[in-house]
Amino acid sequence: MAEEIQGSFVDDSEDDVILPGELATEEEEIEEPQETPQEAQPEQEAEPQPEPEPEGPPPIVLTQEQLNQIVQDRLTRDRRVREQEYAAQQQQAQVQQQQEQEWGNYYNQLVNTYFNDKYQFYAGTLQMDDEVAKQRAAQEAEVEARRDYELAATKAQIQQQQATQQQREAHIQRITAYERDKAMAMRNPVVARYMQQIDEFSGGGARLSFEVAKRYVLGQAIDSELSRARQTEQQRTLANVNSRKNIGVMQGSQAGANVSKTSQLSAAEKRMAAKLGVSLKEYASHKK
Repeated sequence: MAEEIQGSFVDDSEDDVILPGELATEEEEIEEPQETPQEAQPEQEAEPQPEPEPEGPPPIVLTQEQLNQIVQDRLTRDRRVREQEYAAQQQQAQVQQQQEQEWGNYYNQLVNTYFNDKYQFYAGTLQMDDEVAKQRAAQEAEVEARRDYELAATKAQIQQQQATQQQREAHIQRITAYERDKAMAMRNPVVARYMQQIDEFSGGGARLSFEVAKRYVLGQAIDSELSRARQTEQQRTLANVNSRKNIGVMQGSQAGANVSKTSQLSAAEKRMAAKLGVSLKEYASHKK
């Protein structure tokens, strides 16, 4: 009996036995962490941003009056250029016509000289018939005159080309020197103010050097400024006389041996000399 009871509690099945490590079933497998798209792909480098382009110079704004003046100056300059080209063409045509006339006279002179020499030789020395002597003299004179004429013309052409080249080089040197002196003189505000008159008077360096043209134009400007300064001084003196009847007009002091020329300049003339950028001594000498 006891054996039956004990045998009833014996369970020979192995289904209920749980081994270590078998706690997790196939359905309850531990999920491994999955990589996110950001982690799977390598990081992309940031694209360089283009540098901003530097801003250009500010636009030039001109008034209508300035635009009209620019157009007028351009038209005047173009008209002057056309007039100069036409004058140069006319002069070249006259020179060419004169040269052709001179070369024609030279050729005829050669023919006559050779003809007379040949005719004397055939008719006088060889005692040929007069008609035969003239015919042979004319033929040989024509050949020799043509030969000498072509040689002289070729030599003259070479000399003309050399002279033209020398003139061109001299012209380039004058223009270069003019532009160099002009660039240095532009630092003086007085000269810069009269630069247009200087260019017109000198022909841009074609006729006169910059220094000669500058002295002439500034001399004319000084004369004009002196005239206005004298008028202003006279008007000021007259105004002082009218306002102060008891004070006469003071005359300029007589130039003595120890009085310098610069001390004889009035205040207005000294201001005018400073404005023109010349020394008081030079201004006083010009005034005298």
